[in-house]
Amino acid sequence: MNRLDDLTTLKPVDDSEDYLLNDVELLKQEIAKARPKYETALMRLLTARVTMNNTFQFCGLCDTQGIGWESNNTSVQSVGVNRSDVHGIPFWEGRWWASSPPEVREQLKDAIRRAAQGEFVRYDVESVGGVDGQEAITVDFNLNPIRDREGKVVFMTVEGRDVTEQRRLEREVLRQKEELTRLDELKTQFFANISHEFRTPLTLMLGPLEEMLASDGVLPLKEREQLQVVHRNAQRLLKLVNTLLDFSRIEAERIQANYEPTDLAAYTADLASMFRSAIEGAGMQLVVDCPPLPEPIYIDREMWEKIVLNLLSNAFKFTFEGAITVQMRPAEQGIQLSICDTGTGIPTEELPHLFERFYRVKGARGRSYEGSGIGLSLVQELVKLQGGTLHVTSKVNQGTTFTINIPAGRDHLLADPINIPATRTSTAIRASSYVEEAMRWLPQDRGGVEEWEGEKVRQQEQVPLPHSPAPPRILLADDNADMRGYVKRLLDDRYTVEAVNDGQAALAAIQHHPPDLVLSDVMMPDLDGFEFLQTLRADPQTREIPVILLSARAGAESRVEGLEAGADDYLVKPFSARELLARIDTNIRLGQMRREAALRKLNATLEQRVQERTVQLEATNKELEAFSYSVSHDLRAPLHRLNHLIRLLNDELKGENKSGIADYLALMTQTTQEADTLIEALLSFSRMARTDLCKITFSMTDLLQTVQTQLQYQFQQENKERSIEWQLFPLPEVYGDPIMLKLVWQNLLSNALKYTRSRSHTQITIAATETEHEYVFSVQDNGIGFDRNRAGRLFGIFQRLHDADEFEGTGIGLANVKRIVCRHGGRVWAEAELDCGATFYFSLPKALIESGV
Repeated sequence: MNRLDDLTTLKPVDDSEDYLLNDVELLKQEIAKARPKYETALMRLLTARVTMNNTFQFCGLCDTQGIGWESNNTSVQSVGVNRSDVHGIPFWEGRWWASSPPEVREQLKDAIRRAAQGEFVRYDVESVGGVDGQEAITVDFNLNPIRDREGKVVFMTVEGRDVTEQRRLEREVLRQKEELTRLDELKTQFFANISHEFRTPLTLMLGPLEEMLASDGVLPLKEREQLQVVHRNAQRLLKLVNTLLDFSRIEAERIQANYEPTDLAAYTADLASMFRSAIEGAGMQLVVDCPPLPEPIYIDREMWEKIVLNLLSNAFKFTFEGAITVQMRPAEQGIQLSICDTGTGIPTEELPHLFERFYRVKGARGRSYEGSGIGLSLVQELVKLQGGTLHVTSKVNQGTTFTINIPAGRDHLLADPINIPATRTSTAIRASSYVEEAMRWLPQDRGGVEEWEGEKVRQQEQVPLPHSPAPPRILLADDNADMRGYVKRLLDDRYTVEAVNDGQAALAAIQHHPPDLVLSDVMMPDLDGFEFLQTLRADPQTREIPVILLSARAGAESRVEGLEAGADDYLVKPFSARELLARIDTNIRLGQMRREAALRKLNATLEQRVQERTVQLEATNKELEAFSYSVSHDLRAPLHRLNHLIRLLNDELKGENKSGIADYLALMTQTTQEADTLIEALLSFSRMARTDLCKITFSMTDLLQTVQTQLQYQFQQENKERSIEWQLFPLPEVYGDPIMLKLVWQNLLSNALKYTRSRSHTQITIAATETEHEYVFSVQDNGIGFDRNRAGRLFGIFQRLHDADEFEGTGIGLANVKRIVCRHGGRVWAEAELDCGATFYFSLPKALIESGV
């Protein structure tokens, strides 16, 4: 309890308007007025008031009679009053309770009375909030007594917190919790009712089936095999029904155990040995290490059987190599059973959820995807009913160990259920059912149950398939051996069927021999139906194969999900044989039509490519014709000149005219140089298509200046009387082959100099512009220009717009420019007017320049 020193003689604080609680000067004045002996007490009091006034929640001070002494800002502002309205009057008469019922004020009086006697009082009370006093709120209200040095209660603090929203949320959470509890109870009752209802028809199915199968020599072999499939799956359904019934009994606390003293080591070894054939048939080892125990252990034998068989079945399902070990040892105050495997293991983050009902480890690799997700949860509940505990440890790809500890003796058990005949309906099924189900998980080549041989089944009103030399081929993927056998038997009469047990095996089979149609279950281990379908659709080789998904998930959403994933059809289990055959026939027809359409499209594409290639070859042929004509024409002229000069040289030699001989030799040299230039140009043009580009990032300005300097020197040597004006604008960095692009600049600048020969003053402007996707370079001159209608011929090989006598050249330079630029991913063009100059353009892709590829 709190204590207060020497304040019993104080009066309620006056609430004048100039009393500022956080005014430092006023505080100093009050302290100066006080006698020194009260200075500390007053300082503490005023400091407490400042602190209280800045508190967000409601708080105040009352004496033992409930008279209000102090209130903080929050309390008075919340109801829109002054302190003088509430100080010096009974607390229950304050504005806070003005709209409260009389019983609330009586409750408040009783609380003040109890607090005055030294009791801490706390409860929720309904009050009003806001200045208008109309809003009902819930206040977490408390009274805390304050004592003096002698321990006498002299004051009490009053505190209140607005918990309206908190209480509303608490009520809502409570309501939802009650609703969930009610739904859970309804669910449990539903499981109990439906399980009981299922057991009656299952009994009427299993009884006659077992009688028919027990009769020797009455049933033909094929009918017996069909009935065995029905019997196996009826037993599996009974196992699931019994599990649900066990759960409903456990939750309703109506399950009755019958504990018996048992030689638990021998009993457990017998149960484990039943899995030996399945485990060894899978190429693994079963190790049973259960030496005799010093005393019998009290257990419910039926429950213990379910515990051991469920754990062994689970270990076998998720173990593919190595061993499964069953070990029992005496432990502190009891026994310890461990079932250890070398299987796929469980991720650490999944372990806390492992024993939750209907929880399944995501992406777990197992022999089958089948299972209800309640086996381990049931095992945990059954272990608790034995007074024991269940723990699991696991490492991914190393294995899992389940450990059960059972106390010895009978002190932990109720006295009633020991050695009392069972009165509950038994939910035990034969242990062989667990083993038979495990055997069905094994592939045929590892000792599993034989697949169906495929009985000839004829269905009425079947849709006939068009005649073909070989029946269509179907690939069936399902992890349930009985389902594979059943579907294969239905289809064998009309199709060639290959059955595999999971998606990975299906992919391998498709790579070896693509089928005409795929039937795939959705829920499969390793690679489920949706992942298998995505893999098929992602591969161009298998994209067009029709796929029908088989699933136990009914409803429009599941069907839409399957079709959106790329399936051609979606069939919900259970389905009729007639419906299955009709859908297969339809999808095979559609698949054939798609393949025919794809073939026609391919033929059309190939035909178009052939036509395009033909056009290219014709253009190349014309180019070669032009090439041969031009070469013949251009090479013939220097050769004729050489022949003529040789004849003249011979004549001069006879007359011994030495000066004439020197002139003829000079002309012969010039002619051979012209022929050499033409041949070099032809070789350069042919090399442009064969030489690999060596691309780097470099400055186009530097490259241009190098070319311009070389041509400037040559121009000055050959043209003493002409002047030239260069206007060079900055050029960007580019990504390309600098040697090839240097040839582009040499050809374009040489042309500009050549076709401005008639001008006394040559002007050449070089610039670059930038677009979103490319850089465009230009070379502009003030030369003779050309007819714009003939611009399309400029960049063809051996195309010339002027006579050779007027302007020398090979007709190859601009063709080289086009070939180089196009190999860089760019384009070329030109603009001009006769006698008004010309502008040549070429571009380089900007994206390639920036990415450097």
